[in-house]
Amino acid sequence: KSVLRRRNRTVSKVKSKHWRTTHKCGIRVPKSVSEALQLDQINGNTTWQDAINKEMSKAKISWEIQDGIDPAEAR
Repeated sequence: KSVLRRRNRTVSKVKSKHWRTTHKCGIRVPKSVSEALQLDQINGNTTWQDAINKEMSKAKISWEIQDGIDPAEAR
């Protein structure tokens, strides 16, 4: 019982800290993609859009559909 309560308390603290962080090194950190794009419009640049594209270009590889392969072979 006490282990679960301690775990729940720790998770709660981490979640609240995550949503409380708004700036890092003087740069506003968005909470969502739409907020990131909105920040780009306000600042007149494409910094967050470039970062999202860079991250997604690396993640797209994991979403390519391979024909003729079952899940065991893909691993």
